[in-house]
Amino acid sequence: MRDAKIAAVGGPDTNVPAGAEVVDVTGRFVSPGIIDAHSHIANDSINEGGTTVSSMTGMHDVLDPTDLSIYRDLAGGLTTANILHGSANPIGGKNAVIKLRWGVKRASDLVFEGAMPGIKFALGENPKDLRQGQLTGPRRYPLTRQGVEYVIRDAFTRARAYQKAWKDYEKPKATSPDALPPRRDLQLEALVEILDGRRLVHAHTYRADEILMLIRLAEEMGFKIATFQHVLEGYKVAKEIAAHGAGASTFSDWWGYKIEADDAIPHNAAIMVRKGVLVSINSDSAEHARRLNTEAAKSIKWGGLTEDEAFALVTINPAKQLRIDNRVGSLEAGKDADVAVWTHHPLSSYAIVDRVYIDGTQYYDRKNEDRRLSELKKEKMELLAAERGSRPTTTSPQQDNGDEKTSSAPPAFAAGVGNPPTPAATGRQAASGPVLAIVNATIHPVTSATIERGTIVIRGNRIEAFGANAQVPQGAKTIDAAGGQVYPGFINARTTLGIGEPGVRGYDDINEMHDWNQHLRTRVAYHAESAAIPVARANGITTVGVAPGGGIMAGELAVMNLDGWTWEEATLRPNAGIVFNFPALAAGG
Repeated sequence: MRDAKIAAVGGPDTNVPAGAEVVDVTGRFVSPGIIDAHSHIANDSINEGGTTVSSMTGMHDVLDPTDLSIYRDLAGGLTTANILHGSANPIGGKNAVIKLRWGVKRASDLVFEGAMPGIKFALGENPKDLRQGQLTGPRRYPLTRQGVEYVIRDAFTRARAYQKAWKDYEKPKATSPDALPPRRDLQLEALVEILDGRRLVHAHTYRADEILMLIRLAEEMGFKIATFQHVLEGYKVAKEIAAHGAGASTFSDWWGYKIEADDAIPHNAAIMVRKGVLVSINSDSAEHARRLNTEAAKSIKWGGLTEDEAFALVTINPAKQLRIDNRVGSLEAGKDADVAVWTHHPLSSYAIVDRVYIDGTQYYDRKNEDRRLSELKKEKMELLAAERGSRPTTTSPQQDNGDEKTSSAPPAFAAGVGNPPTPAATGRQAASGPVLAIVNATIHPVTSATIERGTIVIRGNRIEAFGANAQVPQGAKTIDAAGGQVYPGFINARTTLGIGEPGVRGYDDINEMHDWNQHLRTRVAYHAESAAIPVARANGITTVGVAPGGGIMAGELAVMNLDGWTWEEATLRPNAGIVFNFPALAAGG
């Protein structure tokens, strides 16, 4: 790497110039930096609620170089992100492509210089439902999908007239300096740039019908869609997307979080790839952006993509979609020196980022960060110790005199008023039943060493025996798991599974009003027939901590087993604590 560029890429015979800094990464994997085609980090706000067409706004005006999400995502190998406006508007604001140069002071220092400008469009639920739930106050047009289509059609009809007015002005201007120009319209200027092919359109879409609608409208008006974002039903119209020449930037396996996502499938990315669509996997989340490498790997599992095809989903493909593939997305001489160093293959679930370079400058070093965090922890403990040592004690610890202790709970609860005593679980006691034996498996007990060609014996709902020499009882049903890996069921310690039915608002019991809801018993709202439960089980999850989300104290965290016909049968632990929602300190996602 030299002067912010990759000078050479090759094997051990590659010439290393004299005086170069040499970094030995033996045993490590080196890749181009990850690229996120749909991000909302590094900004102060993303939606404009006052108008349906907000093309005069732009994300460059609200970039925030101090957002902690930049650092966190950088630590996941992310080097470039497409910062998009929100989805409250049929035609939203202008995007900003940035590089994650953590530590810069000015917002402008984040900007990816020379990246082609773009703009956000949005279809479906979000732009038509902005104020639909309000009981008072004005409701903003439109409230239907056909209304969204009309807003976009009307805007481009006006933009074409505006474009013509300026072209008509340019002709007499050449011979008559006194010719009056058209009145400048900041809203329509960005749309004319789209018509002229100087600004990319990134369209938030879900359903196949609206994807097709926007393709036809764009072709009628004379412009192209650069990327369909989310595009969860893209597999239904993949040929049409490919014929239009649009890209698709989708999720790996998101499903069921709203009604538009009900037909989402984890094979979506791979199907579109096979149909000739340029596909990327994006985050739309500061959290998911930290592990886009493993999000991409899911398309190997679900769609049968090769390793190279899967890794392209978060490197060269999004670079092509953003028209920056001449600069980033692959390791080639002459490209920007945006490089990530990994402990394992980047598609491995064991992969951890060791180093990240952007434009040849190192912005992340895991060893340095570990050292810095250790020093901060030490300093914190020293300050706490000094604080305790200098502060006088006004109360003495309560002495245990053997007498019966009084409750330290608030009086209402101590008196039995409010939340009733927590009952024991009713559906998880040991039960006899059929005997099942899983044989010839590689068993990972987690708390002890891996067992090759082992046997697990299950009687009823309990593990009766396991090991290399475990005996299969007579009459047991046997499953030959040769070549398989057997683990304990996965545990999702915090989810809304069972209290938020996918896409159906009437089944949403996640958020209660008011700030103090510690008395709410979450388990009684657990819907044991939720459509999301078998999907979770198919991915190896057997136990969940169900957490409500409303207020400061949201309610009890219920530990549930993903089995049982009722919430009583599914309950493992009724109350594992109270969910406390600490106010966010940083934007992102």
